[in-house]
Amino acid sequence: MYIGRAVIAGYTNEKKVFLGYILASMSFPKRRARIDEESIKIEPLKTADYNNPYITYNCMKKVEKDKAVVSNGIHTDVIANKLDSGYSGRDAIAISLFAMDYEKDEYNTPRIAACFDNRSLYIGIIEKEKIIIDKVRNDRCMLISTYNKTVPEEISIKRSTAKDIAKELCMLDYEHIICSAVVCRREENDFEFATEEKNRL
Repeated sequence: MYIGRAVIAGYTNEKKVFLGYILASMSFPKRRARIDEESIKIEPLKTADYNNPYITYNCMKKVEKDKAVVSNGIHTDVIANKLDSGYSGRDAIAISLFAMDYEKDEYNTPRIAACFDNRSLYIGIIEKEKIIIDKVRNDRCMLISTYNKTVPEEISIKRSTAKDIAKELCMLDYEHIICSAVVCRREENDFEFATEEKNRL
């Protein structure tokens, strides 16, 4: 099954908060996830010659020391700004998705996002004809994607560290996975980033 881009929000077996991102693409496969201080950026490889405004963006961003966001586009930064201004995770996602709407490309690609506001996890999507924002229960992991899984659904994640979760995401049985990214809360006011490339496994 091809799911395109996916965000994951949940809790590890050790009750650690984490956010995950899967980049799967048929049209623009020459890309990577790169850690850049307090964010993770999706960007083309130097060998790629792509002319598309939607393929380069921060997919993850840490906000202050206790909040974080993941998404499939530049709305990562918009949501991060709302969290930084004191909005709840639910409101930060809702306002940002409404403002930016789905991507106006040939596929009407949905915008998806998840965030942690230092209290709760939220996950959401905006498509051409609907918007969903759900709170993630504290014993669950939820996934939503741009194709085929456009309603949040439960997923089982067995690993506990950012690096191991990133590897696990790359090994999921979905087509055309390129790379993954994870931000995991190790303890209060402390997050760790990790990325993984499918071709390394």
